[in-house]
Amino acid sequence: MFGQMSLSKKLTFGFGVVMVLAAIIGGVSIFSLNESNTSFMRYRQIARNTNIAGRIQANMLAVRMGAKTFLMSSDINQVKQLEEDIQKTDEFIKQAQESIKNEERAKRIALVEKDVDEYHNAFSQVTALVQQRNQLFNDVLNVEGPKIEKDLTEIMTSAERDKDIAASFQGGMALRNLLLARLYVMKFIDSNKPEDKKRVEQELGELEKMFSLLDQGLQNQIRRKLLEEARDKVTLYKETFGKLTVAIESRNTLVQGTMDRVGPQVADLTEETKLEYMAEQDELGPKAVAANNRSMIMTIIIGVAALIIGALLAFFITRGITSALQNIISQLRSGAEQVSSASEQLASSSQSMSEGASEQASSLEEVSSSLEEMSSMTKQNADNSKQSKVMADDTRTSAQQGKDAMERMNGAIISIKSSADETAKIIKTIDEIAMQTNLLALNAAVEAARAGDAGRGFAVVAEEVRNLAQRSADAAKNTANLIEDSQKNAENGVEVSQEVNTTLGEIVNKVDKVSQLISEVSAASVEQSQGIDQVNTAVAQMDSVTQNNAANAEESASASEELSSQAQQLNAMVIELVSVVEGRKMEGSMATQNLHHSHNNSHTSLSRNNKNHTQLKAPDRRTLRQTSGPAITHAKEVQPHEVIPFDDDPDLKEF
Repeated sequence: MFGQMSLSKKLTFGFGVVMVLAAIIGGVSIFSLNESNTSFMRYRQIARNTNIAGRIQANMLAVRMGAKTFLMSSDINQVKQLEEDIQKTDEFIKQAQESIKNEERAKRIALVEKDVDEYHNAFSQVTALVQQRNQLFNDVLNVEGPKIEKDLTEIMTSAERDKDIAASFQGGMALRNLLLARLYVMKFIDSNKPEDKKRVEQELGELEKMFSLLDQGLQNQIRRKLLEEARDKVTLYKETFGKLTVAIESRNTLVQGTMDRVGPQVADLTEETKLEYMAEQDELGPKAVAANNRSMIMTIIIGVAALIIGALLAFFITRGITSALQNIISQLRSGAEQVSSASEQLASSSQSMSEGASEQASSLEEVSSSLEEMSSMTKQNADNSKQSKVMADDTRTSAQQGKDAMERMNGAIISIKSSADETAKIIKTIDEIAMQTNLLALNAAVEAARAGDAGRGFAVVAEEVRNLAQRSADAAKNTANLIEDSQKNAENGVEVSQEVNTTLGEIVNKVDKVSQLISEVSAASVEQSQGIDQVNTAVAQMDSVTQNNAANAEESASASEELSSQAQQLNAMVIELVSVVEGRKMEGSMATQNLHHSHNNSHTSLSRNNKNHTQLKAPDRRTLRQTSGPAITHAKEVQPHEVIPFDDDPDLKEF
């Protein structure tokens, strides 16, 4: 049945069986790896949770040791370290809450968190009570005790000086009770025992009895005053000791009732959790190792079976393919000959197209250079037009300024004419005054002549006045003539200034028109320059397309040469395949000779391509190198004269 199957069915059947076996191996491997990965992840999670529980336990132990050290030393610096340890413990507890998913263990971690918070609160209260105890002892007891001792010593020494033996004895006994009380206060602070507290209260009671005896027997006012001061201080000392006792007892209650209870409880809870995880690790480890061993054995068995089945299939399929290849060889030989003929024709046409594309690229390069020169000249004309427009605008501004100045000058001349008219009126008035003065002088001369000798002197005066009036009249006449000439000149100046003003107005209008024309010329030059730039861009694009065409032509020529060489190689492969199948070695040597012949043809064609490359300008050759790089590189990778041996060809080696 297997011998009657077609080649495609044989290959399909063989590869199908191999793929099924590979799929089985892959499935078993994936299943094994997945199982191992699951076991590893579970083991890792257990180890992580165990580590977290251990760190909680270790940090809580450090907290408890720090608390014991603080209670023994009362060192305030130890509080800071203990707070840091508690903070770390809280962080590990949060990590455990995020990591532990088991409900029972999660409740246990919640109890641990609650106990740690309770321990922290209790320690905070203990710290406050210890500080209160230290404050009471240092600020009151250690201060008032020496003061009482000093007062009693003064009473005792003064009584001894005054020969008051009873007062001296009683003062000494009181001093003894005070010293014993202070001694047992120190002992009670260190031991916290009830008998030490009771002994302090007993000594203070005896001290008060001694104070009563001293109060009955003392007569000296100085000693009585010292006694009253000492009694008040003892009362304060006793009250302070009572407060200190309450602080110590409250601290001990918190330490024994809360801290000493919560600390071991946290250790037990974390230890229980850690032991459970360790038991899971001990159970999970051997299971994971056994599963890995089973997976490895199954993979080896299936792999060996796949190798045996694959080898058998390869043997039978190879025998079936050998007969089919003999029928294909003749068809491959005829096809290779046809491909070789077509590739030679394609190489000839590609060579002609490459030469035409090279000539077209050279012409477009010259056109592009001419357009660039025209574009630069047009831009220069546009710049000159812009400068001319700027100069026309400046000229228009200057003409407008001249027109404005002429209008101001015309106004000034009109003002001068008005002043000349007024001056003429004044000169006319002076002339009339001179005529009247002359008439009066004549009348005076007539009257002086009538008076005879008596009026002779008056006649002389009248003659002088008449001469003066005549001179004033002559001067007024000359001035009037000058003013009349000035009026005529002023009128002429007004007319001339009006004509100049009219002319400047026409100049301004013409300059405006010239400026508009220059603006239009400048705009047209700019548009023309933009149009030439667009044309230049289009020509550059055409040049680029032409260069690409030339490069594509070169690629086509190279590809056709390569196709020809591949056809020769195909022919050689066919002959080699015949020699492999039928055992004929002569055709293999003929194939080698044909390949050397195709290599010589390919080398000649490539030389023609290099010659065409040298005919292009430098930019064109650079463009061709940029665009035709992959094709030329590919041509270099497979040389026409190379013969691929049968043993090195992966496609033929399978058969």
